[in-house]
Amino acid sequence: MSKRQVLMLIGVIVIVIPFLGFPINLKWFLEVVCGSLVAAIAYSMAPKIKPIVPADLPFSEHKSNSITNPNPTDQK
Repeated sequence: MSKRQVLMLIGVIVIVIPFLGFPINLKWFLEVVCGSLVAAIAYSMAPKIKPIVPADLPFSEHKSNSITNPNPTDQK
């Protein structure tokens, strides 16, 4: 079963639990367990974000003169 199918099954269980006639303590326990499973599966399905490492970036030398005066030959 895929994670999406498991989430759908847990969702159906959460919808049906109030109508099954379980005692309140068991109903509360089942809702907490199902909610925890939904949260754990949803967290594991989140896309993995790859951090940008400075070593992966292209190197460019900083020239302070190019920022203040982009064309140093046009000085007046």
